[in-house]
Amino acid sequence: MNLCYNITVMENLGSLTNWVRRVTASLACVAVVVSMSACAVQPKNGADSIPSPTPVPKTTEQKIGILLPESEFFSFLDQATFTRYSYIEEKLRAELKGSFSERNIISETTHSNDDAAKKLNAMLELGITMLIIAPYPEKQAVNNLLFGNETNAFTALRASLTKASEQGVYIAGWGEKVTKFEYNAFAELPTFEQIGRAEAEFVVDKLELKEATNQPKNIEIFLSAGKTVRDDLRARDYFKGVFEVLKPYFVSGKLVTLSGLMTNETVLADYKKFEVNASDENEMSNLLAKNLRDVYGYGTEHEKRLDVIIATDDYLANACKKPLEEIGANPEVQNSLWPIITGFGGNKTSIVNVVNKNQSMTVIYDTNGLVADLSKLIINNAVLMDGNQAVKHAETTLLQTKLIYITQANLMDEMVNSGYISPQDAGL
Repeated sequence: MNLCYNITVMENLGSLTNWVRRVTASLACVAVVVSMSACAVQPKNGADSIPSPTPVPKTTEQKIGILLPESEFFSFLDQATFTRYSYIEEKLRAELKGSFSERNIISETTHSNDDAAKKLNAMLELGITMLIIAPYPEKQAVNNLLFGNETNAFTALRASLTKASEQGVYIAGWGEKVTKFEYNAFAELPTFEQIGRAEAEFVVDKLELKEATNQPKNIEIFLSAGKTVRDDLRARDYFKGVFEVLKPYFVSGKLVTLSGLMTNETVLADYKKFEVNASDENEMSNLLAKNLRDVYGYGTEHEKRLDVIIATDDYLANACKKPLEEIGANPEVQNSLWPIITGFGGNKTSIVNVVNKNQSMTVIYDTNGLVADLSKLIINNAVLMDGNQAVKHAETTLLQTKLIYITQANLMDEMVNSGYISPQDAGL
């Protein structure tokens, strides 16, 4: 992992004594850009990414606000693990409480972006000097019904953030940006292009395609089709990552898609050919069942093996189980007809599938490491503000995380021991 530390030394603004104190305080402020490592599992991005001051500084009366969306309105439907906002809030509190008084860590769950704007204004009345905020990424159907229209919600939230910034609040964003607003710091999440690339690179390694000289491997690719422009861009970007990694192996003949969707003449604009309605599990199951029967001839004397299924996400990956079981494939049996199946999301269902070998892997990103890095940046800047140092805002400090493959071999360490999921929910 490559780390880049930029340490800004404050100008000499007073007496020699004040100058020394200011320089000492400023050395605690670290701006970090953590390089994305799209497929490595080790080492983990986390607590060692930004050195903590020694001893860990205790702020005086700095107040920090945390505004995060609810994890899931209907909690019993919540399949989230590493992206769960209640988990992120818990981890942030754990990291910050050594430097902030418990009473000065003010966290609120937001129901909409309008709600976030109102709660931010209330936090300003309480005198917060630091803020961590994650807005809603798009219109939320259930929340709109209950809490109001989101059409102009970014306008209200942007106004509240601008007001906070003008009052000197240090503002760190998470995941989704409010457009036309400049943060002090921002925790970036991986792009779907990076996720698609990671899944494709896993397949290349698993099939040993770089060294392969034997007969070609058969692969099928399925993209989640959405109803919005945002969903369409997600499918396009995901396909771009997969396409750029796998295209050379189609050209060389090491990979073949018997359905005919992917050939050595395929271009990026062809991504829509691979889309499947992700909201209807039966559509994916029926499509795969048809391919297994009509294209791969499963159950006939002309049977051909489907070696790999690449799915945009774990929902599509999960839908592959039924048709494979119906043809008698068994992931527990060596050399069975069960293919390599990849996905993204690390939700509870997919982790159980990985445990049971129904899914070869799922991709997650290192939330724990991102929380640790963001917390250290917040603490260091709070110490500067305690020293009456104005935090310079020349540009946004970007924090990035890395992607992690979750397989049967490492899921205990990466998912259970890391706190993302309980052993019971993982099916262990």
